[in-house]
Amino acid sequence: MNAYKRMGLTLRSLPGRIWRTIIPVALFLWGMWSLPYALLNPDHALIPGDLGDARFNNYVLEHFHLYVGGGVESFWDAPFMHPEGNVIARSDNLLGTAPIYDAFRRLGWDRENAFQLWILVLFALNYWGAFVALRGWRTGPVVAACGAFIYAFGIHQIGHLSHVQVFPRFMLPIALMAWWRVLEGGRARWWYLTALATAYQFWCGIYLGFILT
Repeated sequence: MNAYKRMGLTLRSLPGRIWRTIIPVALFLWGMWSLPYALLNPDHALIPGDLGDARFNNYVLEHFHLYVGGGVESFWDAPFMHPEGNVIARSDNLLGTAPIYDAFRRLGWDRENAFQLWILVLFALNYWGAFVALRGWRTGPVVAACGAFIYAFGIHQIGHLSHVQVFPRFMLPIALMAWWRVLEGGRARWWYLTALATAYQFWCGIYLGFILT
């Protein structure tokens, strides 16, 4: 009898569990379709940004791809501002997310399409990174999904479309959540996660990395 009661409770709670799964996924798909994917145009002919930062960031990512493939000898000594060396260290190196771009290039995408896909992946990572962090703050899945939607696809993102180097910020909420757990007296693993997330955010984007210090 108790087994049947437990089964009945499980079945009655199933719709709620389904909605708690559907809503985060639905908000993610809606956000991806309405902002980053829409920016690329239906024929994928557009790249967010301008001829300044967007082109430079595409160059840095392509330079990383060439370096990994043996096409250039040094990553840090990019062939501009000659004869100055170590020029990549003077700006955004994008090392935290450059392997994503490199993977798309190796799969056969051209330079511009790989850059577009890199941007799409960053939006996705920002959403799910914020979602995981908000769940770590013990919020419900629906509230976490709404917060992640605002974080990844909010109007503030539109204001930064010309500066794609600040798009990789998916480790920022995770680092803050981990530090909050540390302040609560959490275990040593939260110290490790705080340090790891902060360091990785630096490699993703040095500007946002400094926010955590």
